[in-house]
Amino acid sequence: MKTAFIITLASALMLQSCGNSTSNSALYASNSIVAADDAEFMVEEEIMPMASQSNVAFRKNATFGSTNEPTNQTINVEKKIIRNGQMEIETADIVSTKATIDSLVAIFNGYYSSESYNNRWNERYSLCIRIPCGNFDAFLNCIENGNGKVTYKNISTNDVTEQFVDIETRLENKRKYIEQYKVLLKQAQKVSEIASISDQIRCIEEEIESVTGRLKYLNNQVNFSTLNLNITNQESKAEADNSFMARLRKALKNGSSFFSNSIIFVAEHWQAILSLGVLSMFVYWIKRKRKANKQV
Repeated sequence: MKTAFIITLASALMLQSCGNSTSNSALYASNSIVAADDAEFMVEEEIMPMASQSNVAFRKNATFGSTNEPTNQTINVEKKIIRNGQMEIETADIVSTKATIDSLVAIFNGYYSSESYNNRWNERYSLCIRIPCGNFDAFLNCIENGNGKVTYKNISTNDVTEQFVDIETRLENKRKYIEQYKVLLKQAQKVSEIASISDQIRCIEEEIESVTGRLKYLNNQVNFSTLNLNITNQESKAEADNSFMARLRKALKNGSSFFSNSIIFVAEHWQAILSLGVLSMFVYWIKRKRKANKQV
């Protein structure tokens, strides 16, 4: 009986120990799950305001153009050269020469930017001619080989390739800015935000119009070369040279040249002139003294 009682008591103690262990394990597992849930909840609480703050920061930076800023990209363009020229020709028949120039302008697909005729002192035409850049050299050769004598010629070139690259890059960046601001305008909710973004868009659009106008002007200067041509009648020029006013202008010019040359001569030989002056005064003083002695 004692042995059976001891075995029964031992079995009861083992069952109780197993039950306590099971309940402790269950309690520990439950506490672990709760702790995990609490940690996940805490992480969500920390992430939500951070996401909201990052969204606000993105909108703020995008508004002032400090993030997502378009980067400068190298634009491959061909050489952009502006060619201009000045030329003067003398001809015996100014009417026929002017008609020839008119025909050449039409043949080479050019046009007159300005045209003036003057017959006050001598008969002459002052022409500003725009010729496509590909036809400019051929047009000049036809004028040089035509009627009349070329008395003056000056052809200049200006490389504006760097300006083209700079302007086109700025224009592309400003267009990207416009797209970013339009996206922000759709997302804006406050009236102040809408007004601020709208002002930014308006300012950038005005800058785009200005830059586009500058680019069109440079394109026009590159595509069409400019020649300032003066045509003078030889006979009227000879008559003008023999007129009273022409002779008077020539006389005044010669007089001014003589005066300036005299000043330069004195400046170059002032030592000799000063020595001659002193010598002349000494000779005059001696002669005067001798004359005074004779009278005594």
